[in-house]
Amino acid sequence: MMILQRTLLLALLLGVHTTWAESQPSVTVVELFTSQGCYSCPPADEYLGELAQRDDVIALACHVTYWNYIGWKDTFSSAFCDNRQKHYQPALVDGYRGVYTPQMVVNGRYAGVGSRTRLIDRIIDYDRAQQSPVVPLALQREGNTLLINLPEASLSTARHIFLLGTTGTHLLPISRGENAGKRLPYVNPIEHQQSLGTWKGKAQQRSVNLPADKSIREWVVIVQEDPIGSIIAAGKLRVDG
Repeated sequence: MMILQRTLLLALLLGVHTTWAESQPSVTVVELFTSQGCYSCPPADEYLGELAQRDDVIALACHVTYWNYIGWKDTFSSAFCDNRQKHYQPALVDGYRGVYTPQMVVNGRYAGVGSRTRLIDRIIDYDRAQQSPVVPLALQREGNTLLINLPEASLSTARHIFLLGTTGTHLLPISRGENAGKRLPYVNPIEHQQSLGTWKGKAQQRSVNLPADKSIREWVVIVQEDPIGSIIAAGKLRVDG
């Protein structure tokens, strides 16, 4: 309960005042910091797969490198995820801060142990009840170009825009490390990361050339406090094939 109580103060400090309609539907971004070498992570990986089935959730797996020393190198791990998790810590509510796995970060604001599904469910519900919902962005693809439609918003400071690419569902055998001998499912690992600069709230359409990577199954755009913090808008676009 402590995490939910402390979020009341955080909600007052977010400083995001938008002109989006209150009836605008919201979306929830759930980022799981995980590792194939982490014994306690598989239940959280499976739960992320359940969340990924929801249309109102953007589910992302960010695989860290700091478990690679134990004998199994995570095939999705990247320094990007290490840095992202580290830089989230000042923005998170007290009680579930820290660099650990499996950690789930909800909308860049709240965090919890990813295998504690009831806790994460409560955090998602609590976040949905707040005054500043995460607004879904409309994304379009024209050939190799992604079009991002940003609505007008009154922002106290510029926000950062990230383009992320995920590669869908994987079922992988793990031959060494704490999960040796297991065949484990992984959903939406981030395998493309790109900064699109900042946005100051002016209504506009941005375009970005997509890389020729046929393994990407979903493109995700996240708008959040600069450099990494509370998420105010996000969108996803599935790729056929």
